[in-house]
Amino acid sequence: MGARFSATKKSLRLLLPAFVAALLLLPGCAVHNGLYNNVNQVVTSVELGEANYEVVAYVTGYAEARYIFGVGGNKKRTLVEAAKSEMYEKAGLLGSPKAVINQTVETRFSFFPFFQKVEVTVSGHVIEFTD
Repeated sequence: MGARFSATKKSLRLLLPAFVAALLLLPGCAVHNGLYNNVNQVVTSVELGEANYEVVAYVTGYAEARYIFGVGGNKKRTLVEAAKSEMYEKAGLLGSPKAVINQTVETRFSFFPFFQKVEVTVSGHVIEFTD
């Protein structure tokens, strides 16, 4: 009986550090935030009260940064700027009577011990003016 108890106690001593390490390293959390806006920095006002436009597409842009021990993500542009730039490029606005409306900015923060990932997704509807 004593030998069996001793073997169980020994295996518990081996499993306990592995269990504590798993508790510290494996759990992670994520936070998600979405913001709907239709505010642009351009000082142009467009009245969409008339039926002089058509919704032609839905576009998205994405950017991310990763941090280890709080260090990383060294980009010259902000994540929102990079995601919007990708979205505008996909929309094909240059040289055409188009605009992006109903813009939404979604941010997701995933963090684990010693590691963090920040993701930004922007989206909007592309309209094309018919008149």
